[in-house]
Amino acid sequence: MGHIKILVRLLGETVDCWRPVDAVQDGDHYQIVGPEHDPDEEWEFQVAEIVQCKSRDGQLVATQLVRSATGEANLSRPLALDGGRADARRRTLAEAVACAIDEADPIGLLASGAPADEYAPEVDTILPRLSSANEIDDVVTILHEEFSRWFGVDTAGPSGAYESAALRIWRAVHQYRYAG
Repeated sequence: MGHIKILVRLLGETVDCWRPVDAVQDGDHYQIVGPEHDPDEEWEFQVAEIVQCKSRDGQLVATQLVRSATGEANLSRPLALDGGRADARRRTLAEAVACAIDEADPIGLLASGAPADEYAPEVDTILPRLSSANEIDDVVTILHEEFSRWFGVDTAGPSGAYESAALRIWRAVHQYRYAG
C-alpha cells in the first residue's frame, strides 16, 4: 500500500493552518502513518489514528476521528488530541455545546420535566460532526439533522429552531479551534 498525503488541521494557530501528513487508505478511511510531528504543533488528529476525509479544493482533508491510536472508536471526542491542555479545551467545547442545546431546548423536553441530561446522546453525536463545520450554517444543519435523526423530522421541527443554539456552538467551535 502506498502512502498518500492528507491534510490535518493545526490547532491553536491564529489562521487556518494545515499540515500535510502521510496516510494509507483503510477502506473508506485513512490511517495517519507519519511523520512524527514537531512537539510545538498541536494536530487535530495524531499518527496511528484512522480518520474520515473529505475532498476540498482537490486535497484530502481529515475531518473526523474514526478510531483512536489505541484502536477504540471514540466518536464522542470531536477532535483527536491527547494531553492535558487539549483535553481541557475539548471538555470546554463539549460543555458549551451541551449548554447551548439545553438552553435552546429545541423540542421542549427540558421544559416538560425531562432529566437535565436528556440531550446528552444528541450532544455525543453532534460533537464529532463539528470538526467538519466551516460556518454557522453548517452547525444549523448538523443540529437539525441530528435532532431529526433522533426524534423524527416532525418532532425536530424546522431548521430555524436551531439557529440560536448554532450561534453559541459556532462561537465555542471557533474559540476551540483558535484559542492558544
